[in-house]
Amino acid sequence: MARAPMGQGGTAARGCAIEARLAMEAGRLRQSISDIERHAGINIPEEPRLVLADNIEPQEDVPYIMEKIRGISKKYDALGFLVDGFEVGEEGDRHVLSFRIKPGAELEEFRGELCRMANNAGTRDRYPGLRATITDGLDGAGAAAARIATGIEPGGRPVRRITFPSEVLLLTMTYRGRIIAEYDRTTGRILGRRQALSGAARHEMLAAYRRMRGIEVPPGRRMPGRTWVTSDTHFDHANIIKYTGRPFSDAGQMNKIIASNWNNTVPPGDRVYFLGDMAFGRGSRPKEHWLGRLNGRITYVRGNHDRGEGMVDSAEVLHGGTRYLLVHDPRDAPEGWDGWIIHGDKHNNQLAKYPLVNTRKRTINACCELTRFAPISMDVV
Repeated sequence: MARAPMGQGGTAARGCAIEARLAMEAGRLRQSISDIERHAGINIPEEPRLVLADNIEPQEDVPYIMEKIRGISKKYDALGFLVDGFEVGEEGDRHVLSFRIKPGAELEEFRGELCRMANNAGTRDRYPGLRATITDGLDGAGAAAARIATGIEPGGRPVRRITFPSEVLLLTMTYRGRIIAEYDRTTGRILGRRQALSGAARHEMLAAYRRMRGIEVPPGRRMPGRTWVTSDTHFDHANIIKYTGRPFSDAGQMNKIIASNWNNTVPPGDRVYFLGDMAFGRGSRPKEHWLGRLNGRITYVRGNHDRGEGMVDSAEVLHGGTRYLLVHDPRDAPEGWDGWIIHGDKHNNQLAKYPLVNTRKRTINACCELTRFAPISMDVV
């Protein structure tokens, strides 16, 4: 394991931090940052940092501290949080642009234990609010442009607000932003810097996460006599992994698991309503390639990336006494429709507006990111 900068007595130097490394979220956060750069005319070279305990004053060496972090972490199931828009604040003469973070109760409790362990609690019960810092180097003009670009202040067309839930999987000890060591909550391993940044470690982390959260459907789970709905599989589309934070190493692995989940869920004779965008991207195979490999009598509702024949623009379903309109984009529902709408298109980056179920607007987001990458039965809907 790489050694930390050492202070007197061989302990880790003051100025280290304990962070949650945003590995699975990095692609969609980076896309949002790129949008801000373009709208605000500023350059943001850093990656976002979610600091849980800063300027720590450890009294032990790094391996011992990492073991303590692992011990505390094991008390908690899911250290969940919500990424919910942006904020711009001031620290002295600096301006800080961040993603706003709303921690769950377990993460707040966990963070309190970390801070007490690190001797920088300040007070025992209250800690500074969490944020994922995008950059802390903005001048006044840059901060003003960022406020307008993110919609905090009026004055232009803001970037799309990003809202999605996530959880802490990688707990990293850093010095001046550089990784020293990392604890992977999915595998239970403590890794040095080189290991933590390796492709092999990421592959193992994603596989362990899928097992932990039940994302891979085992054979034999099929339940006959049902009607199913799903959307936006995006087979062969490597960029969708980054854009939506899908827990796959590459497009080939994604294709295999999503197709397997579908066939392990849906019996061959069941009805499936697919709400568009089966495949996408340069070199992607046509929808017919995938339709021949997927179970069910499939009604294909056209998506915005779909071309060709054999699709419908919408479908109406009466199930359990409730009327549903099935469309790709919820904005395509006809004016005056008074039933529920099941849709795709919106993926998982606008969950404040398009959650799995919006009871006020009577919409259901059937994008596969929200249903563990498998069709969901209309009975469950």
